[in-house]
Amino acid sequence: FKKVKKSLLEGSTLQKFDYFDKKQHGTQDFPVEYYYVDRNHLRYQMAVHWHNEWEILRVIKGEFIITLNDKQFKMLEGDIVLIPGETLHGGEPQDCVYECLVFDLYGIFRNIEMVKPYLRPFYRQTYLPKSFYGAGTSPEIAATVGALMGAFSKGSHCVELETVAGLSRLFSWIQNTGAYEPASPEEVGSGRTDRIKPVLEF
Repeated sequence: FKKVKKSLLEGSTLQKFDYFDKKQHGTQDFPVEYYYVDRNHLRYQMAVHWHNEWEILRVIKGEFIITLNDKQFKMLEGDIVLIPGETLHGGEPQDCVYECLVFDLYGIFRNIEMVKPYLRPFYRQTYLPKSFYGAGTSPEIAATVGALMGAFSKGSHCVELETVAGLSRLFSWIQNTGAYEPASPEEVGSGRTDRIKPVLEF
């Protein structure tokens, strides 16, 4: 992969709020949305944006240049990125087919008390997970994300159950393998007030 320092706001007079994606992803009861994107999709070119939800993106074929805040990755077939909520991101597909899963990490698990201690550091973003997973480098991640995407693309009758199971496997793997780093005090302090109420409830 290719990682280059590149701020999405560099040289721009626009503020981050100008890029906020107001679209509702999923429903209140099941705040998850799956997107299969090819060149016929209206949002084939991923404009710079951010949202409160987390996102997983996987390249099915072709090439995708994605920028996450100040980092840029060149993604190829099978590569995966995990994008925390509130991350400014955008991408340039090149003869590419890709899929995205956008999910509200808090909303999915808000009624499952036993998992909250494990997810709270990610939801509060005191833990920042590794973003890029190259094809063939993390078989567990590839299998978990493949099953998650497949539950939606193949129309599973148990998609809610498979989503909860898949995301649980994903975040437990990240914790067990240490595929994260503690956020700096500046990063922890940069969160917006719209996260305060659900954090207190969580």
